[in-house]
Amino acid sequence: MLPSARHLRLVSALALAFALVHVACSRPPAAPAGPVESYAMRGEVVRLPLPGGREIAIRHEAVPGFRDESGKVVGMGAMTMPFTLAPDLPATAMAGLAPGDRIAFTLEMHWQEPSEVARISRLERLPAGTVLAWDPPPAAPPAAASPTKTAPGAPQ
Repeated sequence: MLPSARHLRLVSALALAFALVHVACSRPPAAPAGPVESYAMRGEVVRLPLPGGREIAIRHEAVPGFRDESGKVVGMGAMTMPFTLAPDLPATAMAGLAPGDRIAFTLEMHWQEPSEVARISRLERLPAGTVLAWDPPPAAPPAAASPTKTAPGAPQ
């Protein structure tokens, strides 16, 4: 038995109504996760991530302009702490790194994402000999010996 035109119109109307209700009741797209604070930092690798892991430990310099979740500047002292590597950080950024290597990195604070509030989005090795804040100041070069003057007629 073939469906009648009336039956087809009813099925079409019901399908259209269902589609409209579905669209109207759908949740709006998720809002962006909020502002991201970024900090250019420097430090020294203390521990590399375990195979397949994304956590690295870094001894970092102080960040005087660090803002807390409310946006207030609270600063962050120099310390050693674990950081999560961003999932989109290229694998080449970690290639050849070893504990003790000096690095520059970008720390991003995603306060609205509790699973990964702090993560490193950029990381690069610093040149050998880079001085960090906790390093002792370089030694002053030895003073050049000044020639001594002798009085005229004095034995030399």
